[in-house]
Amino acid sequence: MIQSILPKTVAYPFSADISNEAENENHFHSDLELVYVLRGSISFFLGNNRYKIKAKDFVFANPYEAHAIQTVSDDGCYVHIFIQESRLRPLFSASKMMTFSWKETLNNRSNPFYQTIADAMHSIVVDGSGQDADFPAKAYQQILRILIAMTENCPPEKAEGSGGLKSKNQHQKSCEIMDYINSHFTEDISLNVISQALYLSPPYISKIFKESFHVGVLEYINRLRIQKSMVLLCSSNAYIADIAQECGFATANTFARIFQKETGITPTDYRRQHADEEKDNGALFSSTRQDYLPLLELGSDEELHSDAAEQNSSTSIAFDFSGKHMLGKARPWNKVIYAGTAELLLHHSAQETVKQAIKDFDAEYVRFVAPFADSLQSYSEDGDGNSHYFWLLLDEVLQFICDCHAKPFIALGYMPKGLAAATPPSPFRWNANTSAPKSYDKWADYLKAFFKHIVQLFSYEEVCTWKFEFWNDPAMDGIFWHESLEVFQKFFLVSYRAFRSVLPDGQFGSPSFMYYDKYRQAGELLEFCRSQNIRLDFLCLH
Repeated sequence: MIQSILPKTVAYPFSADISNEAENENHFHSDLELVYVLRGSISFFLGNNRYKIKAKDFVFANPYEAHAIQTVSDDGCYVHIFIQESRLRPLFSASKMMTFSWKETLNNRSNPFYQTIADAMHSIVVDGSGQDADFPAKAYQQILRILIAMTENCPPEKAEGSGGLKSKNQHQKSCEIMDYINSHFTEDISLNVISQALYLSPPYISKIFKESFHVGVLEYINRLRIQKSMVLLCSSNAYIADIAQECGFATANTFARIFQKETGITPTDYRRQHADEEKDNGALFSSTRQDYLPLLELGSDEELHSDAAEQNSSTSIAFDFSGKHMLGKARPWNKVIYAGTAELLLHHSAQETVKQAIKDFDAEYVRFVAPFADSLQSYSEDGDGNSHYFWLLLDEVLQFICDCHAKPFIALGYMPKGLAAATPPSPFRWNANTSAPKSYDKWADYLKAFFKHIVQLFSYEEVCTWKFEFWNDPAMDGIFWHESLEVFQKFFLVSYRAFRSVLPDGQFGSPSFMYYDKYRQAGELLEFCRSQNIRLDFLCLH
C-alpha cells in the first residue's frame, strides 16, 4: 500500500508518500530519492551493494542511479521522498547535477547530520498526517533543510557525480535500455539482443548506458542477476545450480565465478552467513500475528507448560526461571535497567547515574514506575469534578530517556489521589496509592489522554517501540492491591482497551508478578486475557 502525503493539486518540486511495498526491479529516475524507514526493515540495493536498512535509518539514491527496494519486512513501513533536483538546483548555484555520497555510517545516531535528517523526515510525516493547511510550505522547508545538510556533509566521491545526461533524447533512450534490461535480465540477453529489440546499434547502447550510469551494460546485467541470487540464497533452499539458471547464468560455474568477483565470497558462504537475515526473529508474544494470548498454565519454577494447549492446538511456551535458557539465548532483562520512580528521574544526580548505566550495560530500555504519582501533578479535578491533565514533568522524564538513546519501559500506575477510590496504606515511603479508580470512565479518559499526548509529542511509530507494563503484582493482597482478583481483572480490561484504542500496535504487558504463590494468579490473569481476547506483548515476572 502506498499513501501519498502531499495533495495532488499543486506541482511541487518534490513528492512524499508512505509505503510498505517492495520495488523489486532495479530502476532509475531523474529525481533524488530519499527513503526513511519508520518501522521494520528493508533491503536496499544501491549499485552492486545490498544494505539492510532498519527502523529510523535513511538511505538515498542519486538521480539516474540504479537502485531497488528488494524486500520489506512484514511490519515494514517507510517514507519515500522524491526531490526534483533539476528544479531545486538553481537555489544552490549548482552548475552540474547535485549528487551525493551515501554510506552506512551516516546513520550513526550521535551524528548531528543524522539527527537533522531524522528530525526533518519526522516533521514531514507528522505534519503531513496532521492535515495541516500549511503542510506543503513546511514540507518544502524541511526538504531544503535536508538538501543543505546533504550538500555540507555528503559531497560526491567523484567530482562528476552520478551522471548528467547530454540530452533529453539520450535520457529517453537510456530509460528504454534500462527498462528492457530490468524485464529480461534473467534471459539470454546480450548487446546484440538489446540492439535488435530497441533498434539501436550495440556501440551506441554501450556508450550512452556507460555515460548515464557509469557502468557497462553486461556488468550491470551481472549485478542484477547477483542481486536476485542473493535474495534466493537467503530465502530458499534451492540448489545453487537451479538458482544460477533462474537468475540467467549459463552455468553454475559461471554464476559462482561472477558471484565471488562481485561479493568476495562464494554463493555457499553467502547463504551460510546471511540466510537468517530474512527471517523474523519473533517475540515472546507477537503483537501483530496473534489474535489472542495462548493459555499458559503455570507450574513449577523449572518449567511452565500448557495441557490446554496440547488439547486445542494453542502455542505452548517454555520458561526456565533460573535465567539460563529462557527463549534460547534471549535474556530480555539484560536489555533493561531499572531507574526507580518517574520523580527520581527529574533529579540531576539520578540522571547522571542512568546515563552511565546505559553506557556501561548497553541498555535499550529504562524501566521506571509511578508515572502517575501525585508528585508529577499530572491529574487534578476542579470544584465541579472536571478532570484536568498536566504532562510537563512526565514529558521531561520521557525526553531525558530518549535523549540518552534509550526507550522508556513504563510501569503504568499508581493511582493519582484525585482519581483514587480509597487511600489504603502505602507500601512505599513516597505514599504510592494502590487503590482502584473511583471512576473507570475517568481513568480510561486519563489513560487515553496520556497516550495521545505522547504520540503527538514523540510520534506513533516511536511510542510503539516503547513498553508499557501494567501495575505491580495484584496477588500481593493488601500491598499492591486491595480488592478482589475479579475487580482487578475489570480494571485491567478497561486499561487495556484504553491503551489499544490509541496504540493498537503498541507493546502492552502484564503486571509484574512475583514467585511467592508460584505465579498462580499470573496464570489466572492469562486465562482471563485469553477469554477476553486481550493480546499481551510480553509477560513481566519478578
